[in-house]
Amino acid sequence: MRPLVYSTLGLMLLSSASAAQCGGLPALNVKTPKGYCVAIVQKNLKFPRGVLALSDGRVLVVEMGGWGAKLGGVALWTPGKPLQRLFSGLDRPHGIRQGPDGQIYVAEDSQILRFDLKDPKSRTVWIKGLPDDGRHPLKSFVFDAQNQLVVNYGSVTDNCENQKGKSACTETATRSLLKKFNIDWEQGGKVLGSETLAKGLRNSMGLAVHPSGTLLQAENSRDALASILKVDDEDLPHDELNVIQAGRFYGWPYCYDNQVNAPEFKTFKCQNSVKPTILLPGHSAPLGIAYSPANALPVLKNHVVVGLHGYRANGHRLVMYAVNDQGIPQGPLKNLVWDWDTKKDQKQGAPVDISFAPDGSFYFTDDKNGMLLRFQQK
Repeated sequence: MRPLVYSTLGLMLLSSASAAQCGGLPALNVKTPKGYCVAIVQKNLKFPRGVLALSDGRVLVVEMGGWGAKLGGVALWTPGKPLQRLFSGLDRPHGIRQGPDGQIYVAEDSQILRFDLKDPKSRTVWIKGLPDDGRHPLKSFVFDAQNQLVVNYGSVTDNCENQKGKSACTETATRSLLKKFNIDWEQGGKVLGSETLAKGLRNSMGLAVHPSGTLLQAENSRDALASILKVDDEDLPHDELNVIQAGRFYGWPYCYDNQVNAPEFKTFKCQNSVKPTILLPGHSAPLGIAYSPANALPVLKNHVVVGLHGYRANGHRLVMYAVNDQGIPQGPLKNLVWDWDTKKDQKQGAPVDISFAPDGSFYFTDDKNGMLLRFQQK
């Protein structure tokens, strides 16, 4: 079939990625930039969320299993071998990273585990007692430029609706924030204490650190504006990309978009909150973000990739933004993997986490279809 040519914001020539094969693996029926495709690496995963591409070509996948208790685990994919499930019984696990010490770190809803991949039985609880109640219990995390730990403490509510009529939202003191844990790596990763890094962040599911040190956050914004404002809220409010500055307040629940007052908090001084760096499409639900490395595939160089998980019109795709030498996103949104709507041969996609491989391609998970996928050149 002759390739179809598309244009994304007038910037890129694009073609259908519906070929049967992608790098020797089955190809996902989606659109991509010309010369690229998405390979189906592994099917039948149990609600996959976090993904970590290792330097030796293997890939770790967090299987959340579902929203029930202790359904999750961690699986290891090795090219050419059957999937190996390392352990199970985890409670709503989501985030996964390799630490500065080479160990693997996995976040359950109330604690963070660590283990040596050479001996998965070495698994121990590293940090416990994380808040796990409310609407946003899942934990994403990242090691910052100083190798300190930054963890998402998602909000208990959608927009503090439990305190309707009050001028202040008390949960902002302990939730809707990023918590920084200070770690002494010379003492085997000893946790020295914690502090609040930034507030007013409803649910920081996407976190990424640029080589310059910039910490970028993907914000899942509020719901329910349609019923309050009596408008079509398909594009309102926007989700966000925020550059995190220590000690700053980013608006939730008082403000949305570019310092617009929430209808429940009309007198709050939103001009004192930090404006989003980028307004993402509304209700697109960004769950994973990753900066492209120096050896990234040509189309990805000097970009940040964002996985839009949402089931509404703006979701179920991956997009990217150009970044400057400080990792600040700028310019227009560019579609990267899209047209992932319901088709005869596949369900609508729901991308979650993103992890770059040593060869400059990247892996990502789709929890709705239970798949591990890889974006690569044809």
